[in-house]
This record gives sequence, structure tokens and C-alpha cells, in this order.
Amino acid sequence: MQHNNENQNPIQENFEKYLAIITQCLEKLGDENLSLHESLQLYKEGMIHLKKAQNMLENAQFQCDELKKQFQEANKGE
Repeated sequence: MQHNNENQNPIQENFEKYLAIITQCLEKLGDENLSLHESLQLYKEGMIHLKKAQNMLENAQFQCDELKKQFQEANKGE
């Protein structure tokens, strides 16, 4: 099985990209020498990407719930 970027799901890549950006923002926010303006910009960037990642998780949960319902309905007659 190959594990290169060509075979990865674009949704997974975006989610992982958002998490990486959020992590970078958090690490940079720990810098005591950061100005207030820089801190606010990093916070804003992190929150934007956090919301995108959260939306992706909510969408994935919805899809899982729908698949579960379909599976349960398909197995009712058995």
C-alpha cells in the first residue's frame, strides 16, 4: 500500500493542514516577545482555521450518522 500525497483524501489533507496551522499559531503565541498586534493576528488566524477544522469534523459526524441510519434501515428486514 502506498502512502503518498497522491492517494490521500483532499479533505484529510485540508484537515491536517488546518491542525498544523493551529499548532503553529499556538506555539508562536507562547513567545513572550510577541507584540499585542502580532498576538491578535495569530489568535485570529488560529481561530479561523479552528472553525474550518470544526466544520469538517461536524460534517464527518453527520455523514457517519447518515451511514449508520442507512445501515440500520437496510438490516431491519433481515
